[in-house]
Amino acid sequence: MIELNSLRIKTLLGALAFTLLINARAELPPSVYEEMKRGAGEVVVVKVSKVSQGDSKSAGQRIQLTYEASVIRVIRSKSGLRPNAKITIQSSYYRFGPGEVGPSNPRRLKKDDVVMAYLQKWKKAGDYKIAAGGHSFEKTLTEAEDKRFDENKVFKPIKTYRGMIHFPHSFPLDGSKTKEVSPLIVVQGERQYEAFVARIPTKQISKTRPALPSSDPLLKKPEIDFTKYTLLVVCRLSMSRPIIKSVTTDQNKVHVEVEYPKEFPAARPLNTGTYTAVLIPKTKGEYLVSPVKLQSTPKTFIGGKTPREILIEFKFQGFLALNDQHWQSYNWVFSRLDTNKDGRHSKEEYIVNGVHMNEQARKGIFNAADYDQDGFVSAFEYFENRIITDEAKLIFEAMDQNKNGRLTWSEFMRSKRIKDLKLAEAIFQALDTNKNGELIIPEYLRVWGKWARSK
Repeated sequence: MIELNSLRIKTLLGALAFTLLINARAELPPSVYEEMKRGAGEVVVVKVSKVSQGDSKSAGQRIQLTYEASVIRVIRSKSGLRPNAKITIQSSYYRFGPGEVGPSNPRRLKKDDVVMAYLQKWKKAGDYKIAAGGHSFEKTLTEAEDKRFDENKVFKPIKTYRGMIHFPHSFPLDGSKTKEVSPLIVVQGERQYEAFVARIPTKQISKTRPALPSSDPLLKKPEIDFTKYTLLVVCRLSMSRPIIKSVTTDQNKVHVEVEYPKEFPAARPLNTGTYTAVLIPKTKGEYLVSPVKLQSTPKTFIGGKTPREILIEFKFQGFLALNDQHWQSYNWVFSRLDTNKDGRHSKEEYIVNGVHMNEQARKGIFNAADYDQDGFVSAFEYFENRIITDEAKLIFEAMDQNKNGRLTWSEFMRSKRIKDLKLAEAIFQALDTNKNGELIIPEYLRVWGKWARSK
């Protein structure tokens, strides 16, 4: 009798252990799926044209599924998907054994099914994989939901502003721990607007005193109807300004994707950085900033140094090299070409109607200055480009001993700008793109400009 009871106890304990094992593989909480959907790089509506699957029919095995589909609509896409694109989607389906449970399987699609798909870029071009587990495929939106999605999910900036901004002291004078400050400022009312504008320097950065007034258009406090609009500002304690790549909403959260380019190899004023601001339709929710992960590219080395390290060897100063004469000249030229006075240069204003150089040269300068490739050159982008090229020209002219506009190898080496002769030789070879043994300004600036903007 005792042995029988012992056997029953062991059986019950075994069943309990098996039950616990099963529960350990139970369904995931809804919040996990929502987080996976938010992290999906591609959210698209697709129509399935072909279905392929593995031939496994036994329990406890995973079946691989491949869907060929056409993109009907793009909600968001990090890989640049467009409507009518043909893609392949890799999915899978787990065939559970008796009494076995676990996270839900993705919906099994059939030919001509139309679904909202949450995906991630996969190995080859046009190849994607599911990104939200069992919730990777969902029904398409109703007409009412679709309209609401268009209004609230993806925002296109109505207007963009860029400029300089003051930061609080980096190191508290009382010795307390430095407080981490969010780079995002959400301006939804007049008081917040006034507080933000108060941080914009009223004077330009200059070595001479008194400095000229700043040309930042927000200092004039253009009227904003905060019952209809929100001003989103991303700040950075750097002279390389942040770039707002996208603004989207999801589950009462507003996601602001920001790219942070590497800094100019130069000093910057104390407690002064840059900002980018976008005006969007007003929306409520929690605002979150997520840095865009830049694709890693192999570093270029010239004589064992990166381009940015080479600019430091040349004592590149950036903004700190400016004086009032520079600002006056930049403002005058920028304002003269900004014929509609909207605070930026369009291609028509600068390339087509410009007066300096020829149209091809103006096109090259415009494309180099338009860092975020939005088709316009803001005042900040224009000043940034002038700072790079003007200082580069001064360095060139200082090395051009006979002032004939051509910098020979011997002049470059005799200038002793670069103390290490092997490094100086490697730099000259990198600048001399046509390998004729001398440099001219356009040739030199093309390489210098790439080095100054290298990441």
